[in-house]
Amino acid sequence: MAGMVAANVVRGDVSLAKWGNISQEDAFLLDVREPEEFKAGSITGATSIPLGQLRKRLGELRRNRPIWVSCRVGQRSYIKVRILQQNGFDVHNLSGGYSTWEVPERWPSTYS
Repeated sequence: MAGMVAANVVRGDVSLAKWGNISQEDAFLLDVREPEEFKAGSITGATSIPLGQLRKRLGELRRNRPIWVSCRVGQRSYIKVRILQQNGFDVHNLSGGYSTWEVPERWPSTYS
């Protein structure tokens, strides 16, 4: 899996985004974790659509703005990004997922 993801990133098939590079007020944040995970803690303003429900719920997503996808660490969001790309969405995978976002005081500026 890691090799496939890395190859897709290097080729430009998947857009990775760092938390420091997005503006939360302009972003549509999509959380693909399971409902229990989302209830236990989530990014303010994020919309929850678990990975297994994605294909049935594509109509709930707007195509006129970028979508920033997160999960716990990045694997599920990577899969969702690929599905959304194949359906014509402008989508980005948030590197490190919720685990990175919830780090106190976020990453040092050297990582943004």
